Amino acid sequence: MTNHYLDYFWKDGVPNGTLKLDSLDGPSYKIVSDPYRKWISIEHYINGKFARTVYDSHLFDFRSLKTLNQGSWQKENIDDGNSVRCLIRNHDDRSVLIEEYTFTKGKCTECRTSSIHQVPVSRQVIYYKEFGYDFDGVVLFDANDHIVMEKKYAIDPASGEFGELISENWNMWDSPVMESPK
Repeated sequence: MTNHYLDYFWKDGVPNGTLKLDSLDGPSYKIVSDPYRKWISIEHYINGKFARTVYDSHLFDFRSLKTLNQGSWQKENIDDGNSVRCLIRNHDDRSVLIEEYTFTKGKCTECRTSSIHQVPVSRQVIYYKEFGYDFDGVVLFDANDHIVMEKKYAIDPASGEFGELISENWNMWDSPVMESPK
């Protein structure tokens, strides 16, 4: 029963188990990887039976989003008239993701990301002080709504958009759950 945990958290773009389980009664998470941690997945189990894959770095590796690892991405609008959607291509011109955006008062407030095969990968929630939140920035959640990463920005006075990066946090073991604006 190796690698079954009560829950997990994200650190440096990699999932880590919280409490190793002796029994598979109830929900559990299994973290699976190769010996070098190049490929990692999280599987969700209920009473010892596989329920679904929560995360698979083969579909998309969150570590590629770290500032030092940023590659070139190309975004193509594939708006179908009902929603704002974009196709994301990597530096090899390979289609890798589809993003669907939600707007509030003309500003993007959420981006749902799926693999090119329509498998949910993540969602980003965009926070603005002007909407009553404590900071201006982005929080990345995995497909199971666990926080992966948080970035805080200063607003560029000329454009009104995110400008200088103030902080980038990839260690989410003690991160509070983001709440509605006050």
